[in-house]
Amino acid sequence: MGKKGLLLCVCQGTCPSFNEMNVFEVLNAIRREKLVDFVALRPQLCADDSDEFLRNFPCRQPSR
Repeated sequence: MGKKGLLLCVCQGTCPSFNEMNVFEVLNAIRREKLVDFVALRPQLCADDSDEFLRNFPCRQPSR
């Protein structure tokens, strides 16, 4: 079965909803509680280069 992960988009991180949010603590808490297999942080998933990022984002262990 594939691994489950959380990819958190923080836009630019400048909007009021992010002012008091510690994204690193949120991601670490989710990771520590083992709610998912991996966590990642990405600014602006809506940006043009994000399609390329998502195509190449590894959601499995690399073959050896």
